[in-house]
Amino acid sequence: MNLWRSQRAFSSLSKPPISLSQLNNLLQQCSKSKSLNQGKQIHPQIILNASDQNTFMITKLIQLYADCDDFVAANKLFDKLPQPNVFLWTAILAYYSRHEMYRKCIESYCEMKMSGVLPDGYVFPKVLRASAQLLCFETGICVHKDLIVCGCEFYLVVCNSLIDMHERCGEFMSMRKAFDGMVGRDLLSWNLMISVYVSNAMFELGLEILNCMRLDGFEPDAVTWNMIMDGYCRMGRCDEALKIFEHSEETNIISWTILISGYSRIGQHESSLRIFKDMLNTGTVLPDLDCLSSALVSCRHLGALM
Repeated sequence: MNLWRSQRAFSSLSKPPISLSQLNNLLQQCSKSKSLNQGKQIHPQIILNASDQNTFMITKLIQLYADCDDFVAANKLFDKLPQPNVFLWTAILAYYSRHEMYRKCIESYCEMKMSGVLPDGYVFPKVLRASAQLLCFETGICVHKDLIVCGCEFYLVVCNSLIDMHERCGEFMSMRKAFDGMVGRDLLSWNLMISVYVSNAMFELGLEILNCMRLDGFEPDAVTWNMIMDGYCRMGRCDEALKIFEHSEETNIISWTILISGYSRIGQHESSLRIFKDMLNTGTVLPDLDCLSSALVSCRHLGALM
């Protein structure tokens, strides 16, 4: 039914001009479904309606092109605007971030500020991600100052991006300070902190965060328990990880692989292969390359072929 309605809407483009609200709805549909060709059919209709002088419609059109990765068309329209607004800058920054063009993302952010446009809560995560990927801690600190000035320091998605930036740059003290200063947290915030501590050999701090998380009313999900299992295995305490696994309601290839690789790493190859066989016997989980690699290591050490 939705497809039929969309086809009818697009067929109407060959008829007399349609309203701005209809054009806007069509642009939004195209952006959401990444339908570039259908979006290009709307562009002439916008010109026909003289809506190409309407900043709101041009903003939507640029967002469509950027979302559909037609950056040439998006940039061509962008350059024609005398004063692009924050929504347009966000579309451009999102494109650069999505395509790992992190230096361009930061450069565009600086251009936006120079033009007098204030960033908002949608801009900061993209620039913080670029800073994190480039390990540009000084840039990240400058962005941190900007987001405080703009009143976005308590936005959840901004705070999570800020934590990620500090961690990737190896600034664990300032990362913890940012986390402790959060007014509200979600499951991602807690999992992010646990992941940082597990990955950086600070498992006891990860367990501390787990306890605080539960006291704060958040129940661990499969991702949380996988990270805790991984932490135990990294410390050679695979039996502790196995206890968590056996009480888990939801298991997947990641949790199986954590156990298989964990036991293999500490030389308990019989246990590693036993768990591998148990996984195969479930008939619901297929081994991936990481899982197979760990199992083969144990096979080699035991001189066994499965």
